[in-house]
Amino acid sequence: MFNLQATLQKLNAINYTDLRQIPNVGGGGSSILLSDTLPGGSLSEDGAGLRINTVTQNAVNGNTKTVSVRIGSSQVAIRNGATDSGGFVQIETYIWRINNSNQYFHCRIVSSAGASPVWVVQNGFITEILSQDLLISLVAIASGAGDITSRLLSIQYLPPGTAVTA
Repeated sequence: MFNLQATLQKLNAINYTDLRQIPNVGGGGSSILLSDTLPGGSLSEDGAGLRINTVTQNAVNGNTKTVSVRIGSSQVAIRNGATDSGGFVQIETYIWRINNSNQYFHCRIVSSAGASPVWVVQNGFITEILSQDLLISLVAIASGAGDITSRLLSIQYLPPGTAVTA
């Protein structure tokens, strides 16, 4: 049975936006630019989901840059090894609960750097335990400090049955 009060509570609890501009640290290591914790049990109904939107900005240089979105220990989207100079990378990720330990994800990645924008679609399955807290993070890897700067991490709850154009 549909519980409006519980859905409204989740809509209010899982509605996170971070607009801080944080540069990567460089040296080829992984930097978590922005993150938030999804409390365990937040996606307690099969069919419930999340919309995660991220934006990063690339420095104007030829260094290799990698941007990814992680949920718990699972990498669900990656713009890997690009030498994009300038421009932005947007990653829009949808995660849907199949059951407590199985989820489906669909991602769209758009890079506006260079003369020809890049559009990539990635999808698959992950097996995170949703009854446990999960870190949702925007991660950058680049050889130079400041090669990648965060612009947005937004996380929104999607009740079961939400229509999504993905």
